[in-house]
Amino acid sequence: MVDLPELRAMLLSGVVRDAISACEAVADQAFSPEENDNRRSKFLYENIHEKICKFGMAYLNEATHSEVDYIAEADVCFQISRAFVNLSIFFIDQNDSTREIYKENQIDHGNPSEKLFESDVIPLLHKILLKFEDNIEICKVTCQAIRNLCFGHNGFRISFGSLGTCELLSRILIRFSSLPTVVEPCAAAIGALACLRENASRFGEAGTCELLVRLLCDYIDNYSVVLSITYSIAPLCHENDSNQFTCGRAGSCEALLSILEKYIEFKPVSMNTVAAIHELAYCPRNRNTFNDIRILPLMKKAKDLFSDVCYHSYYQTKVLLR
Repeated sequence: MVDLPELRAMLLSGVVRDAISACEAVADQAFSPEENDNRRSKFLYENIHEKICKFGMAYLNEATHSEVDYIAEADVCFQISRAFVNLSIFFIDQNDSTREIYKENQIDHGNPSEKLFESDVIPLLHKILLKFEDNIEICKVTCQAIRNLCFGHNGFRISFGSLGTCELLSRILIRFSSLPTVVEPCAAAIGALACLRENASRFGEAGTCELLVRLLCDYIDNYSVVLSITYSIAPLCHENDSNQFTCGRAGSCEALLSILEKYIEFKPVSMNTVAAIHELAYCPRNRNTFNDIRILPLMKKAKDLFSDVCYHSYYQTKVLLR
């Protein structure tokens, strides 16, 4: 295991291979969300993430003005994105031990999410994704990092949105729509970004809603893809009349009925699907469709199975469908 002083020296050495190895070591050591909370916390509080950003931005700027081998540059960017996937796990891994660790350390070192937000990670990841939007592995891992960072943090959503990341993710979803291993993290990143209303509108204008509904039907047997897409529909449609109508016209009401029939005993999918139906039901056209296909009995079954996460959406939808 590489210790912190050595990692810091490797990132500042100016030797690309050393810096790549350092990023890989950070990713490996920060991987497990349960076993490595303290180590991940220490990386952030020792500003290792800032040194990765500094190296990454300098490397990409240099590569733009010189003949750097594509494979070598892709390797650098892959390891940088992978490091940030694992450094940002705490955004979505909010178990009791994680909360306690960050609560204790925050007293002396500040909020870990703000430390990441104040670094150059946003323009760095956007630049990586923009440069390698045709690279399957880099798209997968960078989408994962964006999803983690945007989970529950409007600052990241605003900044990524202003850079054009929504439109970029929409292009990637179109390009790799035949690859479920890319569709899954891309749809998850879209869902995390779409929690900001302006970003939901950007995705709507880019044609993302129709594509997600089609992919939901295409990958109905793929649990991971279904989970990500159903997660994205509710924020895309929240208080967005245009996206609600567009999703409904594309067949989302019928698709969500099929998803609920198939996955009703799987809590995460049931929760996402019931929430998506609730948001779609604010559109009169969709309400008519939901009544026609009798969606409420299935929603009630999901509510009875998982009342802690489906209760509110079920009863709100029941009121709307009267």
